[in-house]
Amino acid sequence: MATTTTVCNGVAGANSIGAYNASKEGGGFGVNARWTFDDKHFVFGLHGFGGNGVGRYGASSLSDLAIHANGTLNLIRGYQGLGTLEWHGKKLDLYSYAGAEYAGRTQDYDPISGKYVGYGSPFFKNSGCYTELPPAVDTGFTPTALANCTADTRVIMEGTLGFWYSFYNGPKGRFRFGTQYSYITRRTWVGEAGPGTSGSPSGLDNMVFTSFRYYLP
Repeated sequence: MATTTTVCNGVAGANSIGAYNASKEGGGFGVNARWTFDDKHFVFGLHGFGGNGVGRYGASSLSDLAIHANGTLNLIRGYQGLGTLEWHGKKLDLYSYAGAEYAGRTQDYDPISGKYVGYGSPFFKNSGCYTELPPAVDTGFTPTALANCTADTRVIMEGTLGFWYSFYNGPKGRFRFGTQYSYITRRTWVGEAGPGTSGSPSGLDNMVFTSFRYYLP
């Protein structure tokens, strides 16, 4: 994987005189394995993947890269992991999944603007992440963007439990019912905190899904 950006005089956005293209190669390595037990009733699987600039290849689509102060590319190191455990019976199927995706820190200091740049810098401001703002005028229910809240993602984790039950499978087709529960949590890189707040805001979500399916014979 190759990524290219345009650098102007060694300073991003300065002017077009002396501009040049700066490229950087990125890539990763992954492994997958699945095992079956008890005459294929139990299935156990593992997945792992990691590398530089590979965030987009995960389900969460984390960031691939950041920009150095001189306008060149700084690839973000990322890792992904997933474990699966399934049980398959005549009518009932049970499954559980647990996975995580991680994006590393990349930071640089821009002496011209006097600011830190990159991804996940501890000098980024997270002091406004806990301030809920009302929608702007004439935007209806569209939320207003938070100020002083970078909150770059460090890791996203999810655990899932569910089942499928086939209560009819015959000449008239197949009927299945399923329910799934998922728990997702997002943790961010620590930045500058505000009074009485954490510099590493986090979030979580609990989700329940149900599905009823009919398959044509």
